[in-house]
Amino acid sequence: MSTITPDVSGDVQGGSGVHESRPFNYHSLSAVLRTTGTVVLMASLSVMLLRGWSNGSDLARFYTLLTYCGVLALSGVLLGRVVHENKGARTFLALALGAVSVSVTVLGALSYSLVNDAATGVPVFATWVAPGPESVLLAATTAAVVLGPIAYFGFAVFARRSAQRLTILFLCSNLLLLVPSRLPVVIGSIALALVVVSLYELAAARRRDSALATREGHLAAAIEFLPIAILLGRNFCLYAADELLLTVSAMIIYVILRQCRYPGHGDPGFGVRLVRLARVPAALGVALGAAATAVAAGAAQATAVPVFTLVLSTLFADLGFSARAGSARYTRAAAVTLAVGFMLNLCLWPSLAGALMAIASGTAVVIYGFSAEQKTVFFAGGAALAAGLGHQVHDALHEFDFTSWSGLACVGICAIVVASILERHGPVLRRRIIAWRERFAEWDY
Repeated sequence: MSTITPDVSGDVQGGSGVHESRPFNYHSLSAVLRTTGTVVLMASLSVMLLRGWSNGSDLARFYTLLTYCGVLALSGVLLGRVVHENKGARTFLALALGAVSVSVTVLGALSYSLVNDAATGVPVFATWVAPGPESVLLAATTAAVVLGPIAYFGFAVFARRSAQRLTILFLCSNLLLLVPSRLPVVIGSIALALVVVSLYELAAARRRDSALATREGHLAAAIEFLPIAILLGRNFCLYAADELLLTVSAMIIYVILRQCRYPGHGDPGFGVRLVRLARVPAALGVALGAAATAVAAGAAQATAVPVFTLVLSTLFADLGFSARAGSARYTRAAAVTLAVGFMLNLCLWPSLAGALMAIASGTAVVIYGFSAEQKTVFFAGGAALAAGLGHQVHDALHEFDFTSWSGLACVGICAIVVASILERHGPVLRRRIIAWRERFAEWDY
């Protein structure tokens, strides 16, 4: 008995048979809905902070914010346990962790109103006034009871083995949002210290927990820097931000970018290349900020270029010593920056100090260029050295009188000495110059 095989070619090729339907892409729709929901939740949080959900007091709005934070965390737990869907649950928990920092920021504003005048030019939406110290103490106790478990559970979902360490670091960073000071020097010092400690703790945790190398681990690490962003953003948007705070902010960006390294081999990808490229403008920002801070602190304008040069060349050298790829480019840039910067400073503000700095930097760069066998570096150092010596010779010629008997005597003595050297060692010097020129031709640029 023969087997009958139906002909389904018409279905595939678009014949008279039934067309094969394309499966619906649920993943794309889920991603769009998840993104939309995240944006709407962030918008609702912003509306609550700016206008409130009721006409109650600032303290009532703070308790509403705590409730909102708890609802986000509970939604993530229920979504993971009931629906058994991890992406949406993690989205809720990430928003809850962000709401933790927002809640502590509001608590800091309430405590700040007890020691400072609330009407100090701060916009109305950012003014939070507490009725008294007892109410702030009760609000802080309630916040600790509510926000502590939320932070621990959120980090336990993203990186279970490092949850305790990440939670302690996150809560300590948030506690510094309660410092009742808005001075740029205080805020900048706290932010810079927090970045250094956070990077150190995250690096130590990453060595022990491989989960921090995943996408969820990267998100958990990024959340650790949210209090720092709020700390700086609050001063930039609401209070005075001077050159020092701008410099510290640029330094923080530079330090973070410096620690972003590509551990693998092969093509690092567009993101890694973009991070490497962003290190240069970050270093420029730090150098410009340092120069502006020096001038704003009362230093003479002539110190701006030397400060900029020293800071930028130091940061380039730091990148050269720490980078795994392209270190030669950074060290070359550091040396050229050092030589060209002091030579430019001498051209803009001619002085004995400028000439001495050009001579010192040029000599150092020439020595480095000779040891590293790099033509660009060697020529840059030579140009700075020649500029410094040329400035000194120019000043000396103005003070030296060639028509006097002492001037004529010095010229005659120098001529006889040079002639004697050429007579005795001329051929040897010529051979050494030729040999050095051949060796110089083999150097890298």
